[in-house]
Amino acid sequence: MWWNGPSFLLRPKAEWPKPRPVQEENEQVLQEAKRNAPEITHSMANTSSDYPVANVEMIIDSTRYSTLTKLLRVTALVMKFTSKVKNRVKSKENCDSVQRELTASEINDAEIAWIKSVQAKPFENEIRYLARKKTKEECLSSPKYVTQFGLYVDQQGIVRCGGRIGNSTLSSNCIHPILLTSRHHFVELLIEHTHKHTVLHNGIRDTLTALRERFWVIRGRVAVKKVIRKCVTCLKHEGSSYGPQQPTDLPNTRVSDDPPFTHVGLDFAGPIYFDSKGTETVTNHSSKKSYVCLFTCSSTRALHLELCRTLNVPDFLSLTRRARHQRNVLIQLTEQWKREYLTSLREQSTLKQKNNTREISIGDIVLLKKESTARCMWKLAKVVELLPGSDGKVRAAIVKVANSDKRPIYLRRVVQHLIPIEVKANNDQETQKHPPVVNPSSPVVTDNELRPKRNAAIIGEIARRERDT
Repeated sequence: MWWNGPSFLLRPKAEWPKPRPVQEENEQVLQEAKRNAPEITHSMANTSSDYPVANVEMIIDSTRYSTLTKLLRVTALVMKFTSKVKNRVKSKENCDSVQRELTASEINDAEIAWIKSVQAKPFENEIRYLARKKTKEECLSSPKYVTQFGLYVDQQGIVRCGGRIGNSTLSSNCIHPILLTSRHHFVELLIEHTHKHTVLHNGIRDTLTALRERFWVIRGRVAVKKVIRKCVTCLKHEGSSYGPQQPTDLPNTRVSDDPPFTHVGLDFAGPIYFDSKGTETVTNHSSKKSYVCLFTCSSTRALHLELCRTLNVPDFLSLTRRARHQRNVLIQLTEQWKREYLTSLREQSTLKQKNNTREISIGDIVLLKKESTARCMWKLAKVVELLPGSDGKVRAAIVKVANSDKRPIYLRRVVQHLIPIEVKANNDQETQKHPPVVNPSSPVVTDNELRPKRNAAIIGEIARRERDT
């Protein structure tokens, strides 16, 4: 770092030193370098086997590329550059007239180079066996794949499979497909390219059939299934939700021997329209509304209905008094409930294991299942917190959803309504090992809290707070 500039900056501009002409000196240096250019050899072939193959993996890391097209184009550019440098060194002339755009043949050469590189290590014994002259004893002890697939090496140095369908009308690539291993990133990119661009996200069978028109992959069905399971587009349309956990113990309100309707669930149905004479009407012209209040007992599962003329607080309190009066009639059923219903709850229903056995974790990108809308309209969300039960198993989670005004909304959802579609980012892997959890009773924004409350609900909430205080 310079704290002070040169001293001539303090003087007038007319006294500044004039710049030295260096163009002629630079041209002389370049001419001297051209006359004494060293002999440099560039090579992409490096192998000790009997059969020469292009060692592309020593120059380009295939795991850094997410698509086959990008990998082949980068490889073609590298090969084109090396070829240009070789020609320039040999001829010692400027080769700027070479075409800059990639051609189909150059892309094909890049694909052939990667195929040879993929075949070099897994099928090294087969390549050596096919490259040298064999004795009678060696013919009897040939490698496994040579006998199984009838392997041979074509004119381009690629290992291909033989077979008995040579007289068919299929193409030569389909009759003699290229042998590949499934444990290479290039093969995964090849399967993904076939799945997305050839069969347009069809299933495993169609992808494997299209792939075998040119290539024969060892354990191909397993490799195709592995790639398709990671396809985000397919998961959005056909992915399954997280598998359910085994049910935990029922809450105290479900198994307590308190009198019926001690612990209740409450809901309203309606409105029901009626005229001034009390008869029900179909239309709401010049008619009044009434509602049906449903009381559900948490322990006995009994149901009680009350008619509510309005949704104001006095009418609601009056019908609750009538419901408590009716509760006294049901006390005699407690003993029968203990003998018959409560003992039947010992049985646990057997859960059907879904195909998706993946456990939920923080950072997962999921789809929010909503039966009332089409699947293509389901929203994306991110799992931010887990809600374990009393037994430590996670059956619900809190997810973050983007809103139209770019403010996040946090929702509580059971795992059966969350469909994973994407693996979390790398920076979330440490969080996955020790995921933070929250208390299930902590306040969380839900769908019902986002909706506007009715006046009766607001008045009832105010009355309850005043009564508690």
